[in-house]
Amino acid sequence: CDYGLTWSGHVVRLGLSNYLVGAMDGKALELLASKKVPTFDMESGLTTADYGWGTKNFRKLGLRKCELILSLLSAGADPIVTDADALITRDPTPFVMRLRPEAQVLVTSDHLMATDDAAAESLELPKRASSSAWNIGYFYLHHSALPAIAHWKRMCEEHPDLWDQNLFKDVFKIGRLRFETSGADAIP
Repeated sequence: CDYGLTWSGHVVRLGLSNYLVGAMDGKALELLASKKVPTFDMESGLTTADYGWGTKNFRKLGLRKCELILSLLSAGADPIVTDADALITRDPTPFVMRLRPEAQVLVTSDHLMATDDAAAESLELPKRASSSAWNIGYFYLHHSALPAIAHWKRMCEEHPDLWDQNLFKDVFKIGRLRFETSGADAIP
C-alpha cells in the first residue's frame, strides 16, 4: 500500500486527476480510499506476501495485469499503465499525444543508454533498443491494440512459467513491428 500512496502522491503533485490505483487486497483498498486516492479492487486471490521476481505469484500477477488491461481497452480506454514502483515525474500526456495517432503501443525498455539525443525527447532508435528487454512497468496502449493484448493474455495463460514481459515483446515481434525499412536505423 505504501507504493500506491507514494505513486499517487507524485501524480497529485503533478496536478493530474485522471488516474486510478489498483488495490491488491481489501486492507489496501480501505487505506487508499481513506486517503482519498481513486482506487479499485484488484484482489484476485493472490497472496500479497511474496511477489519476488520470478516467483509463481509474480507470474500470476502478470496474468492479472493482462486481464486488467483487456478490461480497459475493451471499454475504449487508451491507458498509460504503470507499476506502483514506476514513479511518474512529469505528465506523460504531451509526449504520448505528440506521437498519436500512429502510436498504438509505447513501451519503455531496459536499454541502459540513450540511442538518440536524450534532450530531443524522442523515441529510442528501434534497431538499437529493440534488442533490450521491454519494461512493461510503464507503457501506453491505444484501444486498437486490443487484439494483440488478448493474444498476450492467451500466451501468459498457456505459458505460466514464462515472464509476461518477455511474452509481451514476443507477441509484438511476431506481429511484425513496423520500424523504418530503410536508412541507417532500419531493422533487417
